[in-house]
Amino acid sequence: MFTHKNFLYYPIYILIGTMIYGLFTDGTTSCLNALSGNKNFLINTSISRNLYPIEKVYVALVNFFFSIFVFLLVVWYYDLKLNWECILVIPNILLFVIMILGIGKILANATLHTPYSDSLSLRLRNSSSLTSLQILTRRTVLQKVPDHPLTDSRCL
Repeated sequence: MFTHKNFLYYPIYILIGTMIYGLFTDGTTSCLNALSGNKNFLINTSISRNLYPIEKVYVALVNFFFSIFVFLLVVWYYDLKLNWECILVIPNILLFVIMILGIGKILANATLHTPYSDSLSLRLRNSSSLTSLQILTRRTVLQKVPDHPLTDSRCL
């Protein structure tokens, strides 16, 4: 794959992989908290729950288009000639965005329906086998978060 002639274009290969990985991680991680972050707003309004993950994936796609602009600058710097077959990447990107949207909706609904959606209470709930340093750290964390449900006297 990387012969002596193609090794010159190694930064372009790295940039392509980083762009695709960035699109996937931006889309899925922003969808992860799309519904749980707007839980109060969803309760008070009649906006569809599908709108929030779609908006998060759209923002990730716009960021991806900005990185395509940087990619074209790098291609121009390396004087790489693009042909008409590069247009065939567009359907692949669209299918990839649809896949990200599906995974994002699954993640958004999964985090919305978990009983302990905040990770602090999930980590601090199991305190039966803690060392003294972990108990001290737990008390310090819980004192910094006074409105947390585990700050009553029986948990400290």
